[in-house]
Amino acid sequence: MFNSLEKYIKSIDEVNQKINLLIKEDDVDKKDIDYIRSEINYLRNLIRSKSEIYFDFDKIRIDFRDETLLDLPSYGVGNEDRTLKGKMYFNVVGGTKKYLDLRTTSLPKSFLIRLTYETLEPSEKQKGYGYLVFESGSQYLEGKEILIRYEIIEKI
Repeated sequence: MFNSLEKYIKSIDEVNQKINLLIKEDDVDKKDIDYIRSEINYLRNLIRSKSEIYFDFDKIRIDFRDETLLDLPSYGVGNEDRTLKGKMYFNVVGGTKKYLDLRTTSLPKSFLIRLTYETLEPSEKQKGYGYLVFESGSQYLEGKEILIRYEIIEKI
């Protein structure tokens, strides 16, 4: 009887040890996943910073020839939209050789307007695509691209 009880206790101890190992491995996996996520965010930011160029102006004035509605459907961040029409001022907050990232006071800071361009020379009529971008933490959303006809009036 004593041997069989001892045998059960030994079996229970082995099971508990295995459970403890699995729990520790699970904690390690969670730490690994968090580390991998942080590395992905670091690389994403590095890629973005390498692809961005710095402009010799901070503000821009653009004349939109048509009235265009840019919207970002609700994805749990609220519905936002912005109508582009006539002459408007924007802060230039980034961009590349293909697009400008523009911010306006009429939108929350987590939103920006991305506008593609052919040239940055003033008084050149051009067509480009524009859309709203929402970026907050790890959340990144883009609205639908809309063809926009516009002219850069002034770079400030």
